[in-house]
Amino acid sequence: MLTPFSMHDADALHALVASGGFTAIQVETVAQTAVSPSAAELALGFVRGNPLWNQLVERAIDADAFQARVEARLRADFGDAPCTSPLSAHVVTARA
Repeated sequence: MLTPFSMHDADALHALVASGGFTAIQVETVAQTAVSPSAAELALGFVRGNPLWNQLVERAIDADAFQARVEARLRADFGDAPCTSPLSAHVVTARA
C-alpha cells in the first residue's frame, strides 16, 4: 500500500490476498462512526498523521493552507465540534 486509504475495493483486496497464495479468504466490511473533538483535530490527523505529510513536504505544498482547506471541508460535511463522520474498514481472514 503506497497511499493511505487506497485499499477501498474489497474485490481488489480479495484478489491481492489470493495472489499471495492464501485460501478460504473472507473480506468483511465493518462500518463505524468516527467522532473527533473538532474538525481541526481531524484535519490535523489526516494531513500530518500519515504519509500524505511526506508528499506535501516533497512537493513544497503549503501544508498549513492545505490543512485549512481540509478542515473547512470536514466542518462543512460533518460538523465542527464534535466532527462526526462515517468510516469503514475491510477485515480480511484467510488460511495460509
